[in-house]
Amino acid sequence: MELLNLEKTKEGKYIMKIDASLIKESACERKLWYMLFRGLRKRNSNHKMEYGTAVHKALESYYTDNDKDKAINAAIDHYADVLVPDKDFRDLAHLVNLLTQYFKVDTGLEVKRDPDPLLEMRFAYPYRQTEKLDVLFCGTIDFVGTYFGRPVIVDHKSTAAYNTSSYFAAYKVSPQLMFYNMIWNTLFPDDYIGCMINGIFLGRSNKNKFERSEIFEFSKDRLVKFKAYVDDLVDRLVAKFDEHSDDLDKEPESIFLSNFASCETRFGLCSFSPLCTANNKDDRQSIIEMDYVRKVYDPLQFQL
Repeated sequence: MELLNLEKTKEGKYIMKIDASLIKESACERKLWYMLFRGLRKRNSNHKMEYGTAVHKALESYYTDNDKDKAINAAIDHYADVLVPDKDFRDLAHLVNLLTQYFKVDTGLEVKRDPDPLLEMRFAYPYRQTEKLDVLFCGTIDFVGTYFGRPVIVDHKSTAAYNTSSYFAAYKVSPQLMFYNMIWNTLFPDDYIGCMINGIFLGRSNKNKFERSEIFEFSKDRLVKFKAYVDDLVDRLVAKFDEHSDDLDKEPESIFLSNFASCETRFGLCSFSPLCTANNKDDRQSIIEMDYVRKVYDPLQFQL
C-alpha cells in the first residue's frame, strides 16, 4: 500500500509543502508524518474550525467591496449546513449577529489595492530541490494593508478566549507571523512591514468583542534564528523522507518518532493520539480506515 499522499511534479518528484501550521506542530515528527506525508485528518469536521472559515470568507468579501449583505451571505453559504452541538453557542444566528456587529466597528484597517485588494494572498515559494523532492514554503496571508496608516500584514483570528491581553501576548513568539514576515522580507526586501492580529472574540449571548493586537515587529536577529530553525526542520524532514523511500519495508513510525511530551494540547489530546497508542500497525491501519480521511496536505486551500 502506498503510504505517501503527496502531489508530484511532471518529472515524478514529490512536492513537500511547508507552512506555518506544520512548523507550529514540529515538536513531534510523528505528527508531521501523519499530517504532511500521509495527509491524514479526522473524519468528522470541526464546527469551530468551520465557524472560523465562515468568518474568513465574510471578511474577504467585505474588504473586497464593502458590501455587508454580500459578506454575510458568503458566511451563511459556508456555515448553513454545519452540524453544531446543541449546547454550543456558535450557531448560524450567532455568526450573523457577530458579523453585523463587526461591520459597525471602526477597526482602522484599510486594505491595499494593487490594483486588486491584497486579500487571501496565497504564496508558494520554492525553497529547496533534491533528487526526490521539491520543497515549497506555502501559506495564505489574510490581509495586507494599513492600520491607521501603518503598513501591516493582518491575520484574522476568531476565538472564544476570554482574556484578550494574554491571547495577544502569545503572538509575540508566533511561528505563523514570523513565517509570514520572513517570506515577505525575502520577496520584498525593501518593503518594511509589521504583523498584527485582528481579534474577533466570541461571546455567549452575542457579547462579542473586536480588538486589534499591537503591531509585532520582529528583529533581524529574531528572524535569522527563526530561519535557522526552519532550515533545520526541513533538513530533518528531507533526511527522514529519504530514509523511508530508500527502505519501504521499514516501518515509518520507527523513522518519524513520537514526542510523547507534546500529546496534550490546550485543546485536549492530539488528534493522532489513537494512532500513537495503537498496539501494532494492523490496529493502527484499522483506526485510520475508520476514523480518518486521506487528503493531500495543501496549505493553499481551506483545510478542515
